[in-house]
Formats: sequence, structure tokens, C-alpha cells
Amino acid sequence: MCANANKFDCCDCSPWQETFEKVTSLPGTLPSYEYFTILHGSGPELKEEIYSYADGGNTVGTPLGETTALYGNEADEYYAKWERLESFSKRRRELLAEKVVGSYDPISNYTHQGLFSRNEARLGCYDTMDSSGGNHLFPLTLRWDTPVYIFKGESNLSEEVLQRLGFLERAGRLGLEEDLKKINILPHGGGYKIELDYQNIEVTNTKLGNVFSLSNPEPAVRVDEVEAETGVTEFGGMNITNPRELPYTYRGKKVVRKAIEFNLSNLVGKLRPLMTLKI
Repeated sequence: MCANANKFDCCDCSPWQETFEKVTSLPGTLPSYEYFTILHGSGPELKEEIYSYADGGNTVGTPLGETTALYGNEADEYYAKWERLESFSKRRRELLAEKVVGSYDPISNYTHQGLFSRNEARLGCYDTMDSSGGNHLFPLTLRWDTPVYIFKGESNLSEEVLQRLGFLERAGRLGLEEDLKKINILPHGGGYKIELDYQNIEVTNTKLGNVFSLSNPEPAVRVDEVEAETGVTEFGGMNITNPRELPYTYRGKKVVRKAIEFNLSNLVGKLRPLMTLKI
């Protein structure tokens, strides 16, 4: 029998499934099955219904370019559609799991990207105190060739951690100290690592969308390679419209070590990957 630890992404993403065997776990945390499956997928069927709101609402300027803000009835309507999308995506994964692995016992089916309240969006982070159901077991996946680490959700961040991170004084000044003490975050994965040394980023809003201009790469080898106007090498500038166009890899176990160092939750198990299937 397989147990299944599902994860969620509200964006359009390619579904993938991995099978693992249990390496170690604390007594009474993970079920006593020999094999586990993690299924990653979203609800692309409803993607346009959600994303269409970007063309309406009120335009607001931010350091990263313009974005859309919704108010009043329009915001209520959007949030109701989001709740429908989240429910649909969770049920969709359950049905897909039945087709992929057959009979299974669900362990975890939490959201890690999307709205967690009307004014709270999380990108790539669980709410460790999520009350939507389940047993507060959260898989932290890194890469296809590294173990999956299972955390038991705990409340965070502590005042001591806020102090170490240098957040406490600023949070107090902005009136956010209590919010940060119950932010309850845990990364769902290792995230991307961009292998570029650009230091300057400028954002230009165009009819084609935001254009990101990157400059100031590694120092030039020779003086004649530097342009007087920009101070960078003549071959160094880069303009992109989507960060996905940048070369990247995935971060490794440092993410797990930081989660433990900052007491984000309790590490209770580790699964060894056996097979990855990307559809």
C-alpha cells in the first residue's frame, strides 16, 4: 500500500509524481508504510478565470513594476473564485493520485502557493498551522536526486529568531511584530538558484509587459571592454521579459538546514527518491 503526500501550486505547472521509500522517521509521525508518493499539480483548467482579473481593477505602481489591486465587490468576487480554485485543485490531485498509484492513504494536501486570506499571498511557503485538514505534516522537496524532508508544523517565528535575523526592531517600528511572531512559514522546496552575478535590475513597463534590464556582471578583463556610459562590459547587458528565461539550478540542503536553524518546524522524517515521473 502506498501513502501519498500531495502538494499544491495555484499556478499553471506541469504535473509530476515521485515515489520514495522511508529512510527514517520519528516514532508516531509518519505512517508505517514502506513506500510513499508525492504528487505535484495545479488546476490549469481554471487558470484564465483567475488571471483575467489582472486586466481589470486598479493599477498600482510598485518597485517591480505595475500590478493590479482589487477593492470592494470585485475583491470579494475574486476571493470566492480563488476558494473554488483551491478546492478544485485539491480534489483534482486526489483523483489523479487514484489513477497514478491506485489505492492510497492521503497524508498531506496543503496549499503552498496562493491566497491564505483576503490580503495574504504566499509564494512557495506553507502555513505550518494550516487548519484546512490533515495532520500538519509538510514535505520539503529539493531536487529529484536528494531526499525529501518531512516536517511537523510548528508555530513560528520566535522573538529570538526575529532578533537574530535583524527583523525585530524594524517590525516594532512598523507595528508588525505580532504578525511576524505568528507568520508560521515553511518553504515547500529548495527554490531556484540563478547562476548569474548581475547586481543592477531595472524594470520598464511596456505594452508587452514588464521588461527586466540586468547589468553589472563580473568585472571586465580589459579596460577597453568597458563602455564609458554604463560602466559595464559591452557584452554584459541583458533584457528579459520573464525570469524563466534565465539559466538556473535548484538549491540544495542549505534550505533544510536554515529551516532547522530558525526553528520553523520539527524535522520528523526523510524519504529517499526511487522514481520521478514528469508528465
